Amino acid sequence: MTPLEGAPVFARMVVLEFPDMAKLRGFYDSAEYAPLIALRQAASEGDVAIVEGYRG
Repeated sequence: MTPLEGAPVFARMVVLEFPDMAKLRGFYDSAEYAPLIALRQAASEGDVAIVEGYRG
């Protein structure tokens, strides 16, 4: 697990699935998603982490 924001301790978990790590990083690091990160962080508290190989 690679934390991206906050502490890697989760009371609730939401899983988003991507075909591979490059696609996930392309989405998360994109200029299009940056304003949504700022909006989410302003409106809520939470932690974000990458879990490679998870199959839910």
